[in-house]
Amino acid sequence: MTFRGDLELGYRQALRAAGQPQWNDVMQKISQNLGFGGTVSDVTATPLEATDKPFEIGYGYKREKYSDWENRQIAPPFPPIFLPDVSDDKDAILKPIELGSPAVSDYKAAIDLPPNSAPQLPAVVHLTEDFAEYTATYSFSGGVLHAERRLTTKVHLVRADQLSAYRKFVKLIVADVTTLISLSGGSGLKQDVSGNAEARELFEQGRQSWELHDLAAAMDHFQRAVDKDPKFAQGWLALGTLQAATGQTDKAIEEFRIAVTLEPDQALPYQALTSALLRQHRPEDALKSWLDLERAAPQNPDAPEHAGAILINLKRYSEAAAQLEAALRLEPDRSELLVQLGTAYARADDTEKAVATLRRSAEVDTSANNLNSVAYALADDNLDLNAALKYAGQAVGDEEKQTATIDLEHLDPSNLKTPSALAAYWDTLGWVHFRMGELERAERYVDAAWRIGQDPIVGDHLGQVYAKEGKKEQAISAYSVALATGRAPDDTRARLDALRPGPNVAGGPIQLQEMRTAKTKVIPKPPHHMAVEFFVLFAPGPKVAAVRFLNPQDQFPGALEGVKSAKFDLSFPDNGPEQILRRGYLDCEPEIADCTIALVPVSDVRSVN
Repeated sequence: MTFRGDLELGYRQALRAAGQPQWNDVMQKISQNLGFGGTVSDVTATPLEATDKPFEIGYGYKREKYSDWENRQIAPPFPPIFLPDVSDDKDAILKPIELGSPAVSDYKAAIDLPPNSAPQLPAVVHLTEDFAEYTATYSFSGGVLHAERRLTTKVHLVRADQLSAYRKFVKLIVADVTTLISLSGGSGLKQDVSGNAEARELFEQGRQSWELHDLAAAMDHFQRAVDKDPKFAQGWLALGTLQAATGQTDKAIEEFRIAVTLEPDQALPYQALTSALLRQHRPEDALKSWLDLERAAPQNPDAPEHAGAILINLKRYSEAAAQLEAALRLEPDRSELLVQLGTAYARADDTEKAVATLRRSAEVDTSANNLNSVAYALADDNLDLNAALKYAGQAVGDEEKQTATIDLEHLDPSNLKTPSALAAYWDTLGWVHFRMGELERAERYVDAAWRIGQDPIVGDHLGQVYAKEGKKEQAISAYSVALATGRAPDDTRARLDALRPGPNVAGGPIQLQEMRTAKTKVIPKPPHHMAVEFFVLFAPGPKVAAVRFLNPQDQFPGALEGVKSAKFDLSFPDNGPEQILRRGYLDCEPEIADCTIALVPVSDVRSVN
């Protein structure tokens, strides 16, 4: 990989001072500062006679786990784009922003992807302001993903009257650079789109309309594209996807079937088709589609993997195991496949194979996420609980340490995943304790997990813990709130009815809302309606460790103390170093005595801005 451009002056001086023999060490430090996290080697660079000339640095770069590859989505391997933030200091908010000397920074990457990959390319970005320009383009051809970004700064200072435009400019760049590119499982549609130029043009117009959220225009363009070229598989797939998104599932299924006929050995149209079939509760038809792909493309691991998952849901565990074994022959070290196979073995009453397979998954992938998955699978089927306790404890410890490093002033998009992860791992550890009969510890961890995310599965677990402890009313409450989410497990209703038969228990939706809100006093009380959005970091206690308002210009007197003094419905189950990150709104109405704080559900928080 080679980067060309004008690095920070400090880095340039460090390179010159170090000299050629020490460049490897210097570049290693640079890579760490830029967040690459890998190993740099074989550094070369052009001479550095003057600080005002561009220069080129080349180096090898090795990293064991890149981006979010395990979930088949990646970001281009670029260093961060450095643009100063607008100060949160209210007194400094109107001061100009210093950009440094006008400059052009080019970033180019070419990434070789596995055969038959079909990356879902981000939209083209083109931003133009008086102070700067930014463009980003993405393309895919010949198995190579190309990404190019260019940032041009035009002025030394962004004026105070340009700060609103500047803030929006930076926000849009952050949204682009933090977007992960889905690889569609490494087996999507072929890229030979259409031989008809007019069909290709209509398809591109449809894609642009889609990006602008003009779905009617997009659908019209896609329909005209396939009318021009009935063998245009991508056109049929795009048309079906829009129809599915607008509730026309039957039509979508027809379009997806056409795409499957045109591309019978590619996974992407099958994925779209089976998703639509499953939304219509037609698992047998979805299973048949994946088996069709398995026959057409026996080397494609997606078919047996998805077929196995459907068979597990159908409780045909021996058949599921056979499919997942076939998938693992193609991808022997896929940790998530090993977890699925272990579950299939367990429910087919092959305990020995189940435990061995799940232990193997923990050996090939020691990430907190996978250890949690293994521990949960073991606990859910009541297998090898000592191993489950070990894996769950390690996952919790790793994640708690990860949350301890969160800094609200330097939030990273990866930080936004920590509340959900922490809740999931606490729930798993609590569930292991429940299986082991350690009810007090089980309640402590599952209750803490439930208070973070209100995940209905966790609520169902908490209800079972309470019921086992003989806390009937608390169990009824947990089951009721889990049902109020609308996504509770199928057995939750039966468990509730066993405790209190009859119609739905009232109050579940109200309790759910109360778990996400808090009352607080703001002094002085605003004379008119005011609202402000913020991030808050909770530490054990629970106590508010830090608050950052997203739009400091909207902050009003007393808002900070109002957030800090509120009583939130959170708990910490252990003495770890963990912190809980949440996003919320503070809302004050003049006719209501107290102000209200509403915490955003953790699954809905997708941006640090």
